[in-house]
Amino acid sequence: MRSKVCVIVVVVALAVTLSLAQENQGIAHKDTRLVSRGDVFCFACVTGLDAIILKRRVFKLKDGKVQKHLYVLCDTFGALVYDPAVCRGMVDIHLNMILFLIDNKKDVKGSDACGLLLQNFKCFNSEVSRWSVDVPKGKSPPKKLGDSSREPLKVLHVTDIHYDPHYEAGSLATCRRPMCCNRDSGKVKNVADAAGFWTDYRECDVPARLITETFKHIRKNNKLDYIYFTGDIISHRIWETSVEGNKRDIKFIMSEFKKQFGDIPVYPILGNHEPHPLNLFAPDGLKNTEFSTQWLFDYSAEMWSDWLPENTKETIRRGGFYTVLVRPGFRIVALNSNVAYTLNAWLLYDDVDMYGQLEWFAKTLEKAEEAGESVHVLSHIPSGDEYTYSPWGREFTRIVLRFSNTITGMFNGHTHFDELNIYHDGKDATNVAFNGGSLTPFSDVNPNYKIFDIDSINFDILDYHTWIFNVTEANRKQTPPEWYKLYSFKKEYGVKDMSGKEVFDLIKRMVNSSTLRQTYFENKVRVGDAALAKGCDEDCHKNNICNMLTAEYSNRTLCNKLTKNIY
Repeated sequence: MRSKVCVIVVVVALAVTLSLAQENQGIAHKDTRLVSRGDVFCFACVTGLDAIILKRRVFKLKDGKVQKHLYVLCDTFGALVYDPAVCRGMVDIHLNMILFLIDNKKDVKGSDACGLLLQNFKCFNSEVSRWSVDVPKGKSPPKKLGDSSREPLKVLHVTDIHYDPHYEAGSLATCRRPMCCNRDSGKVKNVADAAGFWTDYRECDVPARLITETFKHIRKNNKLDYIYFTGDIISHRIWETSVEGNKRDIKFIMSEFKKQFGDIPVYPILGNHEPHPLNLFAPDGLKNTEFSTQWLFDYSAEMWSDWLPENTKETIRRGGFYTVLVRPGFRIVALNSNVAYTLNAWLLYDDVDMYGQLEWFAKTLEKAEEAGESVHVLSHIPSGDEYTYSPWGREFTRIVLRFSNTITGMFNGHTHFDELNIYHDGKDATNVAFNGGSLTPFSDVNPNYKIFDIDSINFDILDYHTWIFNVTEANRKQTPPEWYKLYSFKKEYGVKDMSGKEVFDLIKRMVNSSTLRQTYFENKVRVGDAALAKGCDEDCHKNNICNMLTAEYSNRTLCNKLTKNIY
């Protein structure tokens, strides 16, 4: 889920807390450190949440009253951004979870919730979690030698499909909702506001016809060995999700993979949009409650069984992650990084390595190291994303650095951008995680997929090729989109290889080259007409570089050091 959709979650929370703070000045806790820092959002959040927690616990505020409070606030504040129906729908979906957390997590405070929800605002959190994972001691042995003279393996990376079964060409594409382009978006008064035939640059996802056409094109024009799908099937219609609706859409996409690609192995993972409500992955202690995410894990184990061996089902059913030996010497580790999304409010209930996944990750890599295997890591949300819970990102980075030579490829999704992140020890870069971009144009970008060239001996990434089509042109013709190769990484950026060292050197060159910075921006948005029209100023370029240098959100030291002379 990108930032435009995060807005509705954050705005609803802030609207709720700000209004409650104003209504309950006599009983709400006020943290002077927040006031002195001038963090209005954080102050409103902490003050307001402490107020509603107090009213619920001390004054026994009833469920219906809490719901009405939230409705009023949505109408007052949320309507500044979106149609009130969106905000109210989000309240209805999340109400029971909010009440459960207040009633059952007796030590939860406003600062805990706001420190999590508004991590990217650097909100004060009185008790930042200090847990850590037991990472095996030692040093990753040198990588195996590759053989670039041999025919490389071809891996398709596709991500963030965001299938909208309600997409309707000609419907309103400029509605006041997180997603438009469907029959209930509103009345079209100007032809320029109408949704395109294939998809649309605005807050719109993709219809079934584009997915089918894309898969057919890929299969016809590429010889593939493997397919990596890094999550997000469900649309941005976040206020109207349901378990049955999500299951239906997941089944459709998995069936399309099977139908269009036949016996080519697909390695899927979950996105943050797959659960209902979105983003919420409940801890182990809630498996037998109405809040359990077990339905999604069980359904995924069933849907993925066409490609994965039986022995992967145990961890998929435990937490949506797995490992598989693809061929001798080559292993895939597929993670559920969505558990660490700061909009996964269940982190307030239990934030310590949910499902024991990171501990499992470290042990799996240790066994792979002992067996002399190379490992590709699939993950939906990048560890350095501003919405990745900082302690989780920190521990994930520790594991990657420890097994830096065993891990020969890292593949992310979620951001909808064609971008990358490097892993470093503050001085030297060891690994690079490449983002697949998105099939959805949400928002302003051209749809894309990537083909990776992989060394068939040591399974290093040799290069990748980004393929796109232009949304404006495809909608004008209404014939099948004309896909073309936008660029190949090595040629575009003049690097000798795809190693951490070479990519780090590229970033250093980019710091001193406005031309390189502009090239990276244009590739990041896949030369989307809407994005290019908005452009990228120096703050934007600086942010792009910082994102590349950040594998752990709380550690921006290298970013600050290298970008101090930009702007």
